[in-house]
Amino acid sequence: MEGDLGVTIIGWCSDAGGDSRAISPLANNSGLLGSSACPDILDAATKAAEIVKWFSSHSRVARILNQEQLKLGEKVLALIWAVITRWTSHYLSATRLLAVSKALRAAVITRSEELELAAGSRSENKQKARESILEESNEDEDHLEPLAIAANLTQASNTRMDHILLTLANLYQIYFFEESLDDEVRYSIIASLEKRWAKADQDIFILAVFFNPYIRAGFFNTAHHPCTIAGILFKKNCCLAVHGATVDYYKGDKEFSDDMMNLEPLYESSPAEGIDLNMVSLWE
Repeated sequence: MEGDLGVTIIGWCSDAGGDSRAISPLANNSGLLGSSACPDILDAATKAAEIVKWFSSHSRVARILNQEQLKLGEKVLALIWAVITRWTSHYLSATRLLAVSKALRAAVITRSEELELAAGSRSENKQKARESILEESNEDEDHLEPLAIAANLTQASNTRMDHILLTLANLYQIYFFEESLDDEVRYSIIASLEKRWAKADQDIFILAVFFNPYIRAGFFNTAHHPCTIAGILFKKNCCLAVHGATVDYYKGDKEFSDDMMNLEPLYESSPAEGIDLNMVSLWE
């Protein structure tokens, strides 16, 4: 397209076929995984949204919160409304609520009557929500932070297929080994990751990581036969030239060595020039 027609591709769309639907969830897995969290975390997120909405919707209450932040010598921060379908925004909303938690508690303790007057007939419900969310937001933040980071990585304009698999693998490692997180949340997200990976076109994602010369097979478990050089080569018949080249690349030998592929200079020059490393250019 670019060479023959001079057209720069900035995006693409697809039909509703099964192959298209299969790849889309992987690129948006962080949002789908967030929906797999246990009811307690979802309930905390709901309560956080209720508190943020209430404080943001009443100018008098918002003014009280701002005044309490100034009294504590803090920078005045506005609360963030979460977009219901974007877990990144839920994480940012929870972290901002925690950032102003001291001022919020001070307002509840010292100016409760003013808050109740602003709340009207629903003051009792709002008071209960305020008391509970400040305890649960820490847990909410801890569980959502990895998903929020993953969402930023996988929704970027320069996201590659190897980024997707590496991000999912990192999420799996976090929720598998981080015992400080709630077990129900961990098991739910791990099960969701395994379910979505089982439905994915795994070969293309694995190859994308393998053909990243900065990684090659370094992240794969070589005790698992499909990840060994024999498992890669002998799934299908291939000529001796392909066999030899694959072995050389797997080991980083000959023309596929780091020096021959000029990996280090390219890696160092890309951020210095303010550009992303173009993985395709390494193979041209």
